[in-house]
Amino acid sequence: MGGIDHKEKRTTRAAGAGAAILSDFSNSSRVGRGGRLSAVTTERILNAAHGYFELGMPIEAEAEIEKLPAETRADTQVLKLRHMIYKLAESWELAAVVGREITNREPKTAEWWLHYAYAVRRSEGLAAAKNALLEAEHILPDEGSVHFDLACYSCLLGELDEAMRRISMAIHFDSTYKLKALEDVDLEPLWETIATIQ
Repeated sequence: MGGIDHKEKRTTRAAGAGAAILSDFSNSSRVGRGGRLSAVTTERILNAAHGYFELGMPIEAEAEIEKLPAETRADTQVLKLRHMIYKLAESWELAAVVGREITNREPKTAEWWLHYAYAVRRSEGLAAAKNALLEAEHILPDEGSVHFDLACYSCLLGELDEAMRRISMAIHFDSTYKLKALEDVDLEPLWETIATIQ
């Protein structure tokens, strides 16, 4: 598939790579182009991919994943690794495609909504990232982390009243978000007001 490329070529190749990833999802019930692999071979390939990722070598990590058949590449745990590889490579469009699929599979896992929204922020902008988290809010209305990130995006968009409402909600659900908010530069315009929250 060649999912990760040099920066100057990344944008033009992202759409094709994203389509190939989506093909993995839809064809996951069929044996991939490499046929079935033994469990030992699959584990060796995934360990190599993890190793390259930990060493900060996303191109090599992705190359290892590409050795897997489509049905294995579409496994949720493999997609999570793939998302992190794309983030490391700053392949934000691909990270968003994979992040969206993970949220479809695990809609009640807040962490992946945050990862997905961040990739959307980097690939499509703040407003699109905020919309992604508004979708998460419908599923996880009491999740402080979702409200916290919505506060950050709202503040960056100049929606200060909305940002303050969101940060107040985050703190209501988890008081530790007050200190976090006072350290997050995205919320700097609100620091004085946040400091007064009891």
